[in-house]
Amino acid sequence: KNIKNYKNPSSIFEETIKSDVFVHIVENLAKNRSKDKTGKVDKEKFAKIYDITTIGHEFGHILWVDEESENKMNKSGMFKNVEEFKATTGGLVAFFENEDENLKEAVLDDIVKRAVGLIAWMEVDEVLPYSIEGLIHLSGLFKSGVIAFDGSKLLYDYSKYEKLKEWYKKTYLELADIYVKKADAKEFLNKFIYKDKNFYPLDEKVDEFVRYYYQRYKEIGDKIYKSENE
Repeated sequence: KNIKNYKNPSSIFEETIKSDVFVHIVENLAKNRSKDKTGKVDKEKFAKIYDITTIGHEFGHILWVDEESENKMNKSGMFKNVEEFKATTGGLVAFFENEDENLKEAVLDDIVKRAVGLIAWMEVDEVLPYSIEGLIHLSGLFKSGVIAFDGSKLLYDYSKYEKLKEWYKKTYLELADIYVKKADAKEFLNKFIYKDKNFYPLDEKVDEFVRYYYQRYKEIGDKIYKSENE
């Protein structure tokens, strides 16, 4: 695939979750709550989730920026690496302020699958901002207790929804303050990630999971590639 052709994180995310590798690893990660009792996709619910996550993301790009923002916030070259998280979280916070009880778990599903799926792109420079976005989402998911890692699989507890919501609101306000002040984007990112060969999350448990998942992603990907070319 020509990664440079991707225009937004939704196309990247959709491509990832369609891949056999992703299915092998996380098919049991979270229930698909965009489906009805018969297992068919609930088109109305799917459309609403799309509005929250994808349309909300595009709207989120507009907030807190003016013609000087990127130039002043990009002294470390990290502005684009915070902007994608800001955009997605803007859409989520808008949902939190006007919640639909019937969509809460489906929104959580989308956040979890998105955050995990974006790990697969950590070595692709062209889409690094989305990979870093995923690492920040994972930090919130782990800190709130919505997901945990036991060394071989993810465990999830959607009863921690309110804690995650509060984490997003607090984190978004902190990020908005960075934008208002036009401070270096790295000031915000330093709270969540560090640079090794690639970028990794500061939280040790999140770091452990990310490294495990990426290794499994590569191993399974190699097996699928070899089987398809035998």
